[in-house]
Amino acid sequence: MKKTVAIAAFAASVACSSAAHAATATGTLTVQATVSDACSVADSTLTFGAVNPNSGVIIPVTTNINVTCTLGTSFSVGLGDGSNVSGGNRRLRRGATSDYLRYELYKDLLMTARFGDTGSSDRAAGLGLGIAATPVLVYGAIPSSQTAASGSYADSVQITLYY
Repeated sequence: MKKTVAIAAFAASVACSSAAHAATATGTLTVQATVSDACSVADSTLTFGAVNPNSGVIIPVTTNINVTCTLGTSFSVGLGDGSNVSGGNRRLRRGATSDYLRYELYKDLLMTARFGDTGSSDRAAGLGLGIAATPVLVYGAIPSSQTAASGSYADSVQITLYY
């Protein structure tokens, strides 16, 4: 009799535990993320190379400023006047001397639209591509008929990214 009661008790406990897990209920786990506008700009170099500024020929060159923004983010790029600006003229400087060579930066191939940062009209606009950089083309020119001593000339122009 003790065996029968023990087997019956065991069977009842198994039945109760199975019955306790036989029903189910469901819910929803909501997962969210917000993608914010984010952009970065890479440093760039515009190199004129060896030039003869008194040759009477404008010397044009190009480079890209690479901007990376979240997909679909509108941006604009502005370029400052440089460290050696004088009277609204961008100038390259030969070392620590007082020797300068005028140059200009443009947004267009015809070199009629100055690339600046005084307002939205002289900035270049673009749209973010996500993980791929958006190239912003810069055209540079050294005006002809300048007198300059031989040597290496340089300037530093601030790039400002608006988004």
